[in-house]
Amino acid sequence: MRRIILSCFVAIVYTIAVYAGTVEIPITIQVQNASTNILYIQQAHLDQSQLTKTHRIDLTNGYAQFVYQVEQSGFIELVYNGYIIPMYLDKHSVPTVSFDGSRIAETLHFSGTGAANNNFIAEYAKVIGGTEKVTKECSYLEIYFGKLRQYSAQTLNAQSFAKANAETYNNQLNVLSTHRSSIDNEVYDFYAKKALYDREASKLLWMLERSGALGEQNILSEKNTLGLDESVVQKGGGDINHPAYQNLLKASAIWKYLPNDINKHRAYSKIYPLIEQNFYGESRCYLTSHLLVKVYEKSGETELGRSKISQLQNECPQYTAQIMEMYGGDISGVENIAAAEIDMMDKAGGLVALGDYRGKVVYMSFWASWCKPCIEGFKKTKEIRKQLQDMGVVLVNISIDKKEEAWRDAMIRHNPLGVNTWALSLQELAKDYDISAIPLYHIVNKQGKFSYLSNEGGRNIVEEFRTLVEQ
Repeated sequence: MRRIILSCFVAIVYTIAVYAGTVEIPITIQVQNASTNILYIQQAHLDQSQLTKTHRIDLTNGYAQFVYQVEQSGFIELVYNGYIIPMYLDKHSVPTVSFDGSRIAETLHFSGTGAANNNFIAEYAKVIGGTEKVTKECSYLEIYFGKLRQYSAQTLNAQSFAKANAETYNNQLNVLSTHRSSIDNEVYDFYAKKALYDREASKLLWMLERSGALGEQNILSEKNTLGLDESVVQKGGGDINHPAYQNLLKASAIWKYLPNDINKHRAYSKIYPLIEQNFYGESRCYLTSHLLVKVYEKSGETELGRSKISQLQNECPQYTAQIMEMYGGDISGVENIAAAEIDMMDKAGGLVALGDYRGKVVYMSFWASWCKPCIEGFKKTKEIRKQLQDMGVVLVNISIDKKEEAWRDAMIRHNPLGVNTWALSLQELAKDYDISAIPLYHIVNKQGKFSYLSNEGGRNIVEEFRTLVEQ
């Protein structure tokens, strides 16, 4: 969000001040029957968690003039007495915003350079019943809907709601058609897509308002009546940054989950497989990252994040920054993250550290004398492990047995191939590597950072290790 500088206009002729590609947009606000002397301005179309900063504009007798800095064309929101006024600004805009404080939607009007875009947006808002939204949280996915559509969902049956929803969409298209020649392409494209995506997402709203009173068979029947158009979801993949499409993706995931109980604890554990099975490319990445963040944000649980972060890092690394910032140290073992040091004792009684193998690829196997799957795993993969060792991979088998004697006895009996060690500090190990379940395996590259194999079917594990060794 760019800094807002409150200012008086000192010239009648508009002049744009440019610094390093940033321009100052002069904005005038005129309010009749003002009910408050404060107005706020914020960047538009951000997730709720991103709206951390709004800027206060003081109104004097319903009037203000100020300058807003922008680097590129885009949408902002004015917030007056809880009412949101969407606006579009480009580097040539000089908007004057006027309205009656007691009847904002009916009286909102724009003048000045760029007014055509914003008067269209105001008319579009009237068609959908204003800018007020209602948010529903479904299994940690937050989905927004228009307030007018919520009223329709509460009062109409499924068939009537579907008809009203289609009529609203047609009215939106009519407004778009009427203003097509006078508004910028960016504005037209944004709202044409928004109309389509909101139409489909709104079908879920009816289900959410009624699902508690409907049985499973009725829910399935009403889903057929409303008919969420999956082709819109699939074709919209190129609009992953459009807020209405992001909203539709979340709505589509919940739609697939119904008639299951969306309020059931840990329902996300069933929604995630639906995301993997039904969404692809960046759409799946967006839903995955959104779910990982929200699950941790709302519940503090790390299970989903720990199990999915490496896959997301490999498929869509651009989506992991926000997740890592959210989880912080609660996730270990992510690619490009250094592996925590491990203090160990080898079978000769000498001290060994993970750092001793820097410059080599290390394959760590966490096991214990009482872990039958661990021991079976050593037996089943003996040939592959030998191939890895022959090509230079260091196999480090780390026992988490509480007693040294148990480890030594199991080591002698089963003789796992590789460097056999016993962890000296289970408390630190559990914190750094999440050894709540074994067997557990990690790969550390030559730089001491975690690395991962592909999860594609038919993969050649040995060749993937060879690539790591030769890097």
